[in-house]
Amino acid sequence: GRHAGLRFSRSDCWVSVIGGLKLSDAPACDLAMAVALASSRSGSPVARDTCFAAEIGLGGELRPLPQMERRILEAAQFGFRRCVCAVMSRNHDQDAKNGKRSPSGAKTGRKA
Repeated sequence: GRHAGLRFSRSDCWVSVIGGLKLSDAPACDLAMAVALASSRSGSPVARDTCFAAEIGLGGELRPLPQMERRILEAAQFGFRRCVCAVMSRNHDQDAKNGKRSPSGAKTGRKA
């Protein structure tokens, strides 16, 4: 919240995960949970066809996830047309852009 300018110190926050979550997958959910919290706080909904996948560092920077191409392909199978993730190499972005998959890179959680 601090790097995004949002205050949650006086709020109770609950996160519900459908289908469970493996501890090894938890960092991949950082950006999605942060966006969900920001959306709830601001009252601005997130586009239904957009997903988020990145780890957020203590400084607010987004860190890329391993196997991002596989993650984007799987998200597309679930109907997501846009995936916001950490900035990847230019070649990786070009390789991932085909069909309905459209990765969007961001360097910080605030930019996402």
